[in-house]
Amino acid sequence: MEIAMQIDQISIVWAANAAHYEYLDTVRKRTEETRLEHDLWHRAVEEFREAFEKEDKAFKQYRASDHTSALQKADEERDKLYASLRDTIKAYAKFPIAETAQHAEPLLKVIKNHKITTRENFLMV
Repeated sequence: MEIAMQIDQISIVWAANAAHYEYLDTVRKRTEETRLEHDLWHRAVEEFREAFEKEDKAFKQYRASDHTSALQKADEERDKLYASLRDTIKAYAKFPIAETAQHAEPLLKVIKNHKITTRENFLMV
């Protein structure tokens, strides 16, 4: 029995890293479970397995970075410094001396325009 089916294109461009990885892992498992006696199939499965192993290695290195804890500490320090700066600018905007308060206004606009929040984590773990 000859199977003549070909998948032209599958697009997972918008998938998140973990979803992309899970998809490829599922495809790898299914292709290895499928038993076809065809040289082209065996070559394709082997090439896919090798490509998956390379991506798997790269993905594991990304997730297990030696720098992750240092980056998390730096994120926390940056957030504390930003929160202090933001609070100081807000306090100066309410300062009773008009000349001092007016200098805080442009900085408040920058803070409002950029909508930076310390609840967001810029580190991808």
